[in-house]
Amino acid sequence: MANDESRLITLAARYLRDRPPEYGLLLDLSRVLHIEEPVFKRSLVRWLAGEGEPLEKPQPGSGPSIQLFQLPHDRIVLIIPEAQLADRRTRLGRVAQVLGEKHAGNIGARWFNLSREAEAFQVAVQTLAAEAGRNLFPHAPPDGEQLDQFMMLERALHAVDISSLLREQFVYRMEPNGRLVPVMAERTVALEVLDRLFSTSLRQNPWLFDKVTDVLDSRMLYHLLRDQQAHSLPIAVKLHAATVTSEEFRGIVARFPARLHGQLVVELPFLEWEAARRAFNEALQTAKREDIAIALDHVPATPPEDRALPPVDWYRIPWHDGQGHFINVVDAMGWLTGIDPSRCILTRCTRTDAVSAGRQAGISHFQGVAVQRMARQQEDARRRARHRREATAP
Repeated sequence: MANDESRLITLAARYLRDRPPEYGLLLDLSRVLHIEEPVFKRSLVRWLAGEGEPLEKPQPGSGPSIQLFQLPHDRIVLIIPEAQLADRRTRLGRVAQVLGEKHAGNIGARWFNLSREAEAFQVAVQTLAAEAGRNLFPHAPPDGEQLDQFMMLERALHAVDISSLLREQFVYRMEPNGRLVPVMAERTVALEVLDRLFSTSLRQNPWLFDKVTDVLDSRMLYHLLRDQQAHSLPIAVKLHAATVTSEEFRGIVARFPARLHGQLVVELPFLEWEAARRAFNEALQTAKREDIAIALDHVPATPPEDRALPPVDWYRIPWHDGQGHFINVVDAMGWLTGIDPSRCILTRCTRTDAVSAGRQAGISHFQGVAVQRMARQQEDARRRARHRREATAP
């Protein structure tokens, strides 16, 4: 992948001379709903370009790989060998179909046959580069100011007491009698607190978001290593597949105290399963060797094209998307063929009717503010009943 726009311009100029049997594809993702979400954007781009292809060197005899350039304003450029053209056209068509069905926007696309349209491609690239200025990412900082900002954030994140940034929320199992029993504690970093501390918006800056969340993954693991708080429940944390397969991760897990072995649950995003399946499967194998449970996070209510699901321990299904849209839980469970409902967790339960809908669909595990409120009410009721019994005891 190119590190600056000059590389892309140089490449376009070379095509004027060589006229290679390749194709240039200019994509505008700015009209895709939620493209500002960094994990979604990263996964969508990788899926469009082909899993692993933009990030790896071609193997001997395998021919050239796809080249991927990312520019600001949600533009990307792909250079596609002729042999991979049909697959890439099919993949783009599938994405367009899914976006249309979900009313999630559309992708602007311009194709160039570089053996015949190298001049037009060069003009288009120069226009994009002019718009981008010097803001190419993710492999190089967009500019010196942003690099300074990341270095400041990195130093602060290593110095700050991460426990002040953590939030804990329980996953509950609802018994047949309606009693809620905590079975897992999820710990997350409050990004909104970081935004306030550093007067920035991480979600609106994909390059910075990627770098900061990498640091937070490591800080979370080291926090677990040193945390002396007695906790009888498994602890769930959100990580990326690349973190789980890293040498650092294995080194930290090897140093875990006995109380943490078999008690860690790693939540991996569904988008990584879709867009980086090989890395996801490597993370699964690593987790299995280390006796770590895996939860598939943000399982969609509607099935993906291949309907494939990894063999994980938990499947986390959000009840709403954060934009006011709520799912039909029965329909969502309908496509999870062969999945035991007892291994599904309905998350983001902001209202009690989420629990009713989940129970109707066979789900018994819930998480969210409404469930926490119900659990507190149940505990208060048991406490009052206990006090009444003690007060009337002879």
